Formats: sequence, C-alpha cells, structure tokens
Amino acid sequence: MKKQPVSLTLFGSFLKEHVFSGPRWVAVLGAISMIMAALSTAALTQWVKPVIDDIFIGHQADRLLVVSFGVFFIFFLRGASEYISQRCTDFMGERLIRSLQARVFSHVVAMNVDFFRTHHEGVIMSLLTHDVQVIRKVVVETMVTLLKQSLMVIFLAITMVQSSFTMVWIVACLLPITGLLLRYCQMRARDLGSKVATQTSELNVFFQQIFQNIVLVKSSNTELKERFTMNQRMRELWAQSVAFSKVHSAIHPVMDIVAGISIAVGIFFVGQEVIAGEKTVGSFFTFVTALVFIYPPIKNVVSLNTKLQEGLVSAQRISDVLAMPVESPIGPDLDPLDDLKAPIQSHGLAVREAGTTGHTAWGHAEVSMPSKTGRTHMGQTESSASEDSENWALGMHDWTFENMTFSYPGSAEPLFQDFSCRFFGGKKMALVGNSGSGKTTLFYLLLRLYQPKKGRILIGNRDLQDFSLENWRQNIAFVGQEIALFSDTVAANIAYGISATPDQIAHAASMAYADEFIDALPKGYDTLIGTRGLILSGGQRQRLALARAFLRNSPILLLDEATSALDATSEKKIKEATFRLMENRTTLMIAHRFSSIEAADVIYVLDQGRMMQQGQHHELMAQQGLYQKWAMMQRL
Repeated sequence: MKKQPVSLTLFGSFLKEHVFSGPRWVAVLGAISMIMAALSTAALTQWVKPVIDDIFIGHQADRLLVVSFGVFFIFFLRGASEYISQRCTDFMGERLIRSLQARVFSHVVAMNVDFFRTHHEGVIMSLLTHDVQVIRKVVVETMVTLLKQSLMVIFLAITMVQSSFTMVWIVACLLPITGLLLRYCQMRARDLGSKVATQTSELNVFFQQIFQNIVLVKSSNTELKERFTMNQRMRELWAQSVAFSKVHSAIHPVMDIVAGISIAVGIFFVGQEVIAGEKTVGSFFTFVTALVFIYPPIKNVVSLNTKLQEGLVSAQRISDVLAMPVESPIGPDLDPLDDLKAPIQSHGLAVREAGTTGHTAWGHAEVSMPSKTGRTHMGQTESSASEDSENWALGMHDWTFENMTFSYPGSAEPLFQDFSCRFFGGKKMALVGNSGSGKTTLFYLLLRLYQPKKGRILIGNRDLQDFSLENWRQNIAFVGQEIALFSDTVAANIAYGISATPDQIAHAASMAYADEFIDALPKGYDTLIGTRGLILSGGQRQRLALARAFLRNSPILLLDEATSALDATSEKKIKEATFRLMENRTTLMIAHRFSSIEAADVIYVLDQGRMMQQGQHHELMAQQGLYQKWAMMQRL
C-alpha cells in the first residue's frame, strides 16, 4: 500500500480524533451547507444568460418577475449556506483546539521528567498555543477547500463547458505553468515557515525567562542589555518573516496573472463566436462570469498544499511529542498491597497501632495517627479508614536499593554504580552530602520520576515497579527545597491535589504555623498569592508547603530541608512545623544543617553516588570520616 504523505497522515488523524469524533450532525450539516453554497454559486452564473438575453436584449416583460425572484432566491440560498457552513466549521475548529490542547496537555504532564529537562517550558507553551492555533486554521481551511471550493470548481467548470468547450481547453493549457510556479513557491514557503516557527518558539522562551527572573534582571541593571537582546532576536525573526512573506505573497499575483490571461483569451475567442452569431451575448457573459467566479476557488485549491506546508511544521512538532512515551501508570497485574498490609516490627522500632499517639526526640508536638474512624486531625471519614490503614502499613516497610545503576540522560558516567542501601520503615532518616552526591536523585527515584538503568528498588519484598504510580505516590508527601506554588489562593495551594474542607485546610495551616501570617493577609485563605507565591516571604512559602504535606497526611515524608537562607524566627517556626510533620511517619530528609539531624534514627552519608557511612550522630562523630569532617567545618 502506498504510504500517505506525512501532511495528509497527520491532518487526517487530527480530523478523525479531534473533529469528527464529536457530534456527527455538525459535520453532516456543514457538508450539506457547503454543497449548497457551491451549487448556488454555479446556479448564479446560469442566471446571467436569461438576465442578458431575455431582459436587457429580448425585453421580455413576462420574464422580469421570474428572473428577479430567481436571482434573489439564489443569493438568499447562497448566503444562508455560507452562514451555516461557517458556523459549523467554527464549531469544529474550536472543538479541534479544545480537544487537541487537552490531548497534548494530558500527554505532556504524564511524560517522564526527562522531557522537561530537555524541553524548555516556553517551547511547551508554544506547542499548546501557537502550534495548535496554526493546525486549527489549516485543518478548517483544508476542510472548506476540499469540499466547498473543489465542488465549486467542478460546478463552474461544467457551466463553462456548456458555454464554450473550446475556451475550456485554452484555460486548461495554462494550468501546468501555474502549477510549476506554485510548486517552487510552496517548497520555499515550507522551509522559511519552519525557520519562522522555530525562531518564534525561541522568542517565547526568551520572554518567559525574563519575566520569571524579573527581580534578578532589575537588581542586575540588565534591562538595557535584555532590550538589546530582544531587538536582535526580533530583527532575526523579522528577516525570516519578510523572506517568508515575499514567497507567500507571490502566490496570489501568479494566480492573478494567469487569471488575467485566461479572461483576456476568453474574451477574444468567445467574442468572435458572439460576433459570428454562434453564441448569444448572454452565453458570453455566462462564460465570463463563471471564469471570474472560478478563479478564487481554483486559487484556493491550487494553493492548498502551501497551506498544508504552513501547518506541517506545527503538526509534526505536536505529533513528535505525542509519540514520546509516558510514565507507566501501573506495574504488572498484581495487587500492590498484597503481603504489605500487615503492620510490622521494623528493626527495633515498633509500629504504633492506629489511633495511638506519642512523642519522639525530634519535637514535642503530639500528632495522632489515623484512627479506626478516620484521620483524627484531618477529619477522614470511616469509608476510607480501611484503605488509610493499608496505606500507613505500606509506609512502614523498608526501602532497599539493590545493585542499582543510574545515570541522567546524556551523562557520560553513571551517578550511581551498583548502589546498594537499605532505608528503614518507620524511622526518621537523614541524607547528607556535598552538592551532586545524589541526594535529590534518590528522592526522584523513590518518587519514580526516573527509573534505574540496572538493579531494582524494593518496598518490603516487592519491587517498586509492581505498584501503580497513583497508589505509590499517594503514600508520599514530598516537600522540595524549591517550593512549588501556583498563582491561586492560599487555600487552593494548601489543598492542591487534595479534596478538603475549609476547616481541614485551616487545621493543616495551624499545624504548620502558617495560620499566623495567613490571617494577616487581606483576604485570609482567599488571598491570591501571585506567580510562584510572589507576595509571600521565603519562610511563608515553605510553611504553606508544610501545610500541604500536613493536609496530605501521607505515611512517607520526603523532605528537602531548606532553612539555611531564613532568619532565625522563620527557621524556628519551620523546624517546629517540620518536627510535627515527621511524627509517626517514615521520614527521609536531605539535611543542610547538621544541627537539625542530631536526633535522627539513621544518618546516611553520600559522596559522588556512593554510600560512605551510616549510623546515628554520635556514632558518626566518633568515626574519622566525612561526616565528622563536614560537621566540624559547619561549626566553624
């Protein structure tokens, strides 16, 4: 079977998946109205002959009313058909945008984080906005051209054949010349259009970087420098756009010249037939009218490939992204909680029964574990108590990295090579190490944002890959060093990804000592915090992140401590909130200040992807190792 051209393949799939998958009656009504518009245009040229021959020359008064009403009816039918077809194509075009944007967005957010490491967010934004709009324009115009314009050409061509068969052959002989000229313009337009699309995407990236780092730009007095860079990029884009415009603008003049030649030749030959009495004046004007009317649809049909080339770059970019693999949502067809549901004794740390409370050396706050009737402080209902207990039992199991090898895409050397380590369920653990030692990467591996190249990660005695992503991640509360906040209200940011009542949100905020500053905001929990929490201080943003973790109430806590850049008051509040949050959970924290981890059950010392030491604070300080060296340096 002959392979379809890539443009037709892509656009055909977009039509099938995002346009024709909707209400069929819209497409049918649109097709019928396009056919009626094409027929009425051809019928209009047929009425030129009786107007000229019967009314203006024959002076047939009895035909005047009939001819006048006929012309009005055809114009009415043509206008109504055009209106209905436009409404239908607009509906399908908007459906295409909505459906395609939803498909691309759903696919992108499900992709591995490798994609976001290699694709700037500005490029992704351009994909969801500019490229989708281009495809909408091209797909709608293609539908109209293939159906209405093509039929119009056929119906008008029949009219021309009936008026003067000889003239049709003369006009047809000029079409190959037009085709060769247009072919050259189309190829150039595609190359230049690709360059314009690429530079437009790069300009979007530039704008986004500047606006996201506007404080740095202003504090560095680089406004003029960035304006110069923008002007340079704009000049480059302008040069490519002008070159594209030169080629694209030549298409219509070429068609105009060919049309002018056709009409001039038509007047010459058909005029001779009228003078010789072989044709009536009405027939001559019928032919000329059809020739004038057929010019725009022929131009659209011939230039269809040019329009397809304009959208092919955008369609190919979207298709390439949709072809990329996404995260595997589930592992093998296994019950992920089998053999992991019963609470266990984990290396000397007794796992508390549901509903018990207690204190640890990490803080003095009393935090309840989930009771049999739900989460005590979050108000969970009895209907989810069983699932909650199972999830908390899951969080109490050990995590074992078994002969794991991992490297980031594009890296020459692996970060971890045959790495083996055991993290103990139910304990409070800390990771220390220099930048680049692999601490954050271990978090990403536990979150399954990346997969080991070799080896495996065990949860209890079950491979982590056997769990569904949703089931595993709902058991983890992750608080990163870079706090992720949205341009939304305080309440919406605390409850992100969680269904919660206002009382539950307020309680979580109080547990994180965030209610102190929230109550002082203009609208309290309904205050908009701006892009990335711009109106909040660093300590306030971190307390919101801790409040979100309290509300999530997951049995596993992955915490990247980030108090080194805060004032003493904010640091004290965040440490108290952190101690509260770690109660009765399996906690793994990346420590930047050794004073905050002295009471940890286990401290792991990483260096260049290798586990150098592990133990409690007093044990590691007694050893002549990296931990003692780093701790002494921090005390200086």
